[in-house]
Amino acid sequence: RSRGPATDAGERNRTAASNWGLTYLIATVLLVTLHFSLLVNLASFNESFATSFYPIGITITIWVAVSAVHIVFSIVGCVKATRGRVFKPVVLPFFLPRVHVR
Repeated sequence: RSRGPATDAGERNRTAASNWGLTYLIATVLLVTLHFSLLVNLASFNESFATSFYPIGITITIWVAVSAVHIVFSIVGCVKATRGRVFKPVVLPFFLPRVHVR
């Protein structure tokens, strides 16, 4: 943590980063759980699902896309924070900034 005073941009970026991290964690848990539940349930009912990637692999494909977005958001957020600008990704709002944001 910095010893300097908190700025509005710094607080907004910290809040956005933690909100994005939790959003990504929830999406990962949901998609991986859904994948394995589809894998167990659909593969046991029909043999053709067990031998093909789709439809069971759709959730893993979505997770790979979300992970790519996670990497892009992390890099863009770091670059913008370094320049003193605020990065606002689309996230679930878990936390609010600690300082008054105008």
